[in-house]
Amino acid sequence: MINKETVFTEKQPEYRYCPLVDGTADIFIYKYKEEQTLKNDTGEESESGEQTVYVYEMHAFNAPKDEISENDVKADPMSYFGYEPLDRYEQQIIENLEIDYRLSCLELGL
Repeated sequence: MINKETVFTEKQPEYRYCPLVDGTADIFIYKYKEEQTLKNDTGEESESGEQTVYVYEMHAFNAPKDEISENDVKADPMSYFGYEPLDRYEQQIIENLEIDYRLSCLELGL
C-alpha cells in the first residue's frame, strides 16, 4: 500500500482501476490538494519559463477483483482512500471464525 503526496504535470482522475491477470487489481485513488506553479530557471534565456503542476494525495493498493470491482470504486472513490485490504492470514482467520459460527449454529439447531 502506498499513501503519499505526489505531483503530476496533468490533472488526474479520481481513481484508476488496473485489472491484472492474477485475478487482482491495482487501485489508485487521487485526492486533489492544490495547483502550483514552478519556475524553470536554468540561467539561459531560452530555457526560462513556468510550469503548472498538480499536487495530489494518492493511495494505492492491490485487492481481488471479486472483492472490489471497478463499479464499487467508481461509485465512491473516496471511500477507498486509506483502505487497507486484509492480508491472507487475517482473511483466513475470519473465514475460519465464520465456519466455526455456522457449525455451532447447526449443532445448536439454530
